[in-house]
Amino acid sequence: MRKIVRNLWIVALVVLVLALAYPLRSTLTRTVIVGDLAALYVLTLLAVRRSCLLRAIVLGGAAVIAAFLCLPGRHADPERLRTSYISALGTYRGVRYYWGGETHLGIDCSGLPRMGLTQGSAWVGLCTANPGLVRRAAWLWWNDASASDLAGGWQTRRLGQVAHLHDVAQAPFGPLRPGDIAVVSGQSHVIVYLGSAGSPPRPVWIEADPMSMRVEIWPASGASKAFPWDNADAEIVRWRDLE
Repeated sequence: MRKIVRNLWIVALVVLVLALAYPLRSTLTRTVIVGDLAALYVLTLLAVRRSCLLRAIVLGGAAVIAAFLCLPGRHADPERLRTSYISALGTYRGVRYYWGGETHLGIDCSGLPRMGLTQGSAWVGLCTANPGLVRRAAWLWWNDASASDLAGGWQTRRLGQVAHLHDVAQAPFGPLRPGDIAVVSGQSHVIVYLGSAGSPPRPVWIEADPMSMRVEIWPASGASKAFPWDNADAEIVRWRDLE
């Protein structure tokens, strides 16, 4: 019995590693990850069933996590969450573009802002012991959204539209905030505003670029490449969590 449990535990661990290493995320891959974690937990309990101490540690750890997640959440500081979100976005710089991807092994344009907010919410939630933010991060991870969904109000508020993205500083709806999202190319592509830099100040954007096949920050270092979306019309939206 012990050998069977050990072999099943190894198989479940290998499946989990492979699922996490595969950048594509769908309902199927998320279900595999969650189901595999549950299987690993049950198999771990079976493996330590003869040790009262280890069994208590495994059961107690799960109980503490469950109790924490069931506690009521608190209002989160939007600026702290925004800072964490922007920091998370920066960790994807140079990651390859992968349609449907949501990991540091591959990510697509709409996955980038959603995973940035997911990571930012989880980090602030854990650092401030706010279970509401951790639950929010889990919800964002589980639920997918396309570029058109973001433009259409999926967890976002529409600020307005600009005819040319280079005119966004003069947009009638007011200045952008870091983390705001521009949906361009007929609601088929997403880029995220990071702030402004340089003299005179220029907008800085991050995107999972399907042309260069990686996550780029514009203006590109060395300024040898022009920002490809300068003349594109765009829908500008803001995450509701950051208001």
